[in-house]
Amino acid sequence: MDLPRLPDHHRIVDLAGVRIALVADSPARREALDGHLAPVPDSCGDAQLTIGFVAEPLAVPLRPADTVDYAVECWLEGDRVHLRHATGLSAVVDGTVLVVGGESTEPDVAFRHLFQYGVTHLLAPLDAWVLHAGAIGRTGRAALLLGSTGSGKSTLAYAALSAGWALLADDLVVVSTAGTALRVTGIPKQVAVPAELLPEGGHHNGEIDARNRRPMPAEVIDVSTHELAGLVRVSHGTGRGQLNEVPAAEALEDVLWSFPARTTPTLARGAFELAARLSRLPAVELQHAAGPDIRVRRAGELLEEAWASSLLKADSPRDADQ
Repeated sequence: MDLPRLPDHHRIVDLAGVRIALVADSPARREALDGHLAPVPDSCGDAQLTIGFVAEPLAVPLRPADTVDYAVECWLEGDRVHLRHATGLSAVVDGTVLVVGGESTEPDVAFRHLFQYGVTHLLAPLDAWVLHAGAIGRTGRAALLLGSTGSGKSTLAYAALSAGWALLADDLVVVSTAGTALRVTGIPKQVAVPAELLPEGGHHNGEIDARNRRPMPAEVIDVSTHELAGLVRVSHGTGRGQLNEVPAAEALEDVLWSFPARTTPTLARGAFELAARLSRLPAVELQHAAGPDIRVRRAGELLEEAWASSLLKADSPRDADQ
């Protein structure tokens, strides 16, 4: 199965230090592709990788998928990876190229999911690993925000932004392992925060969506790269919320669940090795306050407490067998 012929690129972006050419075969697909990477800075260098979005459906192997994760099926065919979303879009990763093609009943959702899995395979050979996580930063150092959908990552991201932190991402990040330090860069998408938490005015804009969330403008995202200092597991709590230290064994499990690569045999070993490194960073659980009227303020206070204490000090990583 040959890849479709791609037009010339219309843009080259720098994502986590990797130069990626963006290619689309129509104005609508160009707009959709740019929309997923809008805040990512442009690059004037030669592209290392290519991401394309085309009308042509991309065939998948005529056999059961090797892995299925949520709505995405994955087939491994030598060095090539085939992906298909339950709503119709499909994708192929072949060496330095990711192509998404076809039609979908939910194109935005399908493209976002295929992009997440596709870019995981595209970046991994460059020691850049995609995680389903948020990230916030201060003075060049960052903490990963870990938790499943609905755990409160967007709420904590908004609380951090309101308290003066840099918001790198609330949903998807790239962790780079080149060099001695681990570094994180956000993969920007529009941050949407529960409407009940937002005051009139402030950072947010746009209409409330079906999940009762209101989007914030793209410019609130910081696209710079930060050194990783620690991990924050996000969850819902009671009363005024609280902080709990997270043992390394639990942190390892949290991180592994954040890897889209965890279910792919060809990437699982590298994902586990990075997860082990990440689990040796200081880790804390931040349980949100129960009341929406104090949740944002208390989350900011708890973050400050964790950052000022030994809970998020990465100067001397802990033992992995803690």
